[in-house]
Amino acid sequence: QSVDGVLVEYEGRLADGTVFDASERHGGPQPMIAGQVIPGFAEALTKMQKGGKYKIHIPGKLAYGENPPPGSPFGPNADLDFDVHIVEIVPNAALMSGGGEVPGGGQPQQTPQPERAPVP
Repeated sequence: QSVDGVLVEYEGRLADGTVFDASERHGGPQPMIAGQVIPGFAEALTKMQKGGKYKIHIPGKLAYGENPPPGSPFGPNADLDFDVHIVEIVPNAALMSGGGEVPGGGQPQQTPQPERAPVP
């Protein structure tokens, strides 16, 4: 099964309308891979097509659940709303993300190599 990535413009809001994140804050459309986003967003991405504009409502249990990341603007089981525009779909994106930053804002999954002490 291929892992498709997408290049998206988005705006995410809390239930009260507060914008907590938007692609324009990061310089424009952002690359994402379904396996690296919250479950509700990943599920929605699988149903989207290039050029499409969507409004997504994600119930708290499919967002950050009962334990949102510390310091985040999300309360437990907070529902999230997104406006999403699919700019591009990138087939097999996970295979192309080797090296550099992983699309979706994560860090590359490389095993850190400890520095070797000089041998006396």
